[in-house]
Amino acid sequence: MDNSPLADLFCRQARRRVEALFDALWFNDYDLAYGVARQILEGRHTWVEEGALDPSGEGPMIAEQPEKVAAGD
Repeated sequence: MDNSPLADLFCRQARRRVEALFDALWFNDYDLAYGVARQILEGRHTWVEEGALDPSGEGPMIAEQPEKVAAGD
């Protein structure tokens, strides 16, 4: 039986994707992202929010929750 060119193509492309993903493990921006996240939590980038519209309009951002029904009712 001949080797399937379709299977060969699939395997070559899959191998290339796997190699790219493994390379990305060692070249990432985790340290930078962590530092920026800390700055955001410290309030150092609030300028990004300036002029942003409130998507809730006049209503609350989170809908009020119905009262919990007591067990057995």
